[in-house]
Amino acid sequence: MMEKGESVMLAASPEQSFCLNTFGYSQTEPGHTYGPAVRSYYLIHFIISGKGTFQCGTQNYNLHSGQGFLIVPEVQTRYESNADEPWSYVWIGFNGKQAVEIVKTLGLSVKNPIFSCQEAAKLKDCVKKMLQRSSVALADRYYCWSKFFEFISIIATAQQEHLPQNDENTYVAQAAAYIQNHIHEPITVQEIALYLNMNRSYLSTLFSRYMKLPPHDYIKLCRLTRARHLLESTVLPIASIANSCGYERSESLVRAFRKQYGMSPSAYRKLR
Repeated sequence: MMEKGESVMLAASPEQSFCLNTFGYSQTEPGHTYGPAVRSYYLIHFIISGKGTFQCGTQNYNLHSGQGFLIVPEVQTRYESNADEPWSYVWIGFNGKQAVEIVKTLGLSVKNPIFSCQEAAKLKDCVKKMLQRSSVALADRYYCWSKFFEFISIIATAQQEHLPQNDENTYVAQAAAYIQNHIHEPITVQEIALYLNMNRSYLSTLFSRYMKLPPHDYIKLCRLTRARHLLESTVLPIASIANSCGYERSESLVRAFRKQYGMSPSAYRKLR
């Protein structure tokens, strides 16, 4: 059985901080299979339409549009398109030293590889735009990186919306809301704990349990997400953007942005 679509394979090294290995889109024929196979990098598939099955180790999952699955390096997997409603999907493969942390932010693992997201059009558009800018030129490489992080951000947001609702998660939700509402201020984890009238260490433990990253990393992620939005949608100077994202100095934004995305805010703005 065949599949139709478009894809890109890139030369990449796991020794890099972050690297894209592959991305693409496929419309499969009924009963199309891939594997059993073992990958050397992380691979995220998201189903745009149709149905299929995903096998990871000894576990089998029946999946449909609006769901996705993670393939972990060195783990045998196999997937098969439904005979009556063959699936189409987009995928992104990545590796590098940051890859483990990226996967953690999504709450995914070899034991929990399935996720749901209602933003199929946005995820498909990210990959479509990456395919349109897939040359070896440095500007196109940076552009694809920015679209990759947008892809991950969309899934991460969807994962947060599916957190179980209980008393502990209520504290986490309140903490996350406080961060988002005060992201333009130089907030600290201690300040959030005082607002919730709880122990700082306990808040950090709860936050890491449910959000899959500590609160200070979540604050950093929110700041950088806001900075990206302002870089894309305004002509504000970098110093003003830094101030509106809670950074006391523009140098702090530049350093954090470069560490996360591999380029300066000014370079990112030129790609838009």
